[in-house]
Amino acid sequence: VVPPNISFMVLNETEQKVIQCIAANSKPAAKITWNLPGNLPKEIMYNSTFQNGTYTAISAFRLPAYLPEEHNVTCVIEHPALHDPETRTIHIPPCFPPHITVRSVTQNKKDKECTTVECVATTSKPAANAHFLLTYILGKP
Repeated sequence: VVPPNISFMVLNETEQKVIQCIAANSKPAAKITWNLPGNLPKEIMYNSTFQNGTYTAISAFRLPAYLPEEHNVTCVIEHPALHDPETRTIHIPPCFPPHITVRSVTQNKKDKECTTVECVATTSKPAANAHFLLTYILGKP
């Protein structure tokens, strides 16, 4: 009987987070389950076991990238070499898409037209990054 090496990962993608729990190099294979809050989707992305003399069990699920509430997600690993089930918990803070406002004002200053552009991104954590791309049109004053 060989106990598993346990790891837990969060992969942040553009539209979603992938939460992954791995119980590697054990004999026999470990069993992975999840304790999820009631309002999170219960769809498990995959739950696979690979064999090369030892076993690696991988279980993962997807969450939307933007969640209005914080959550604690727990992975539970059971194996005969473990006295009690091992758990790994991650705290997922709330995340909202930013509200973006762009405002421009054009004024004449000393006979030259001048435009001021303001971009405001209101959001919770994590903070939004704002970038400006300036394009010049030839022949325009």
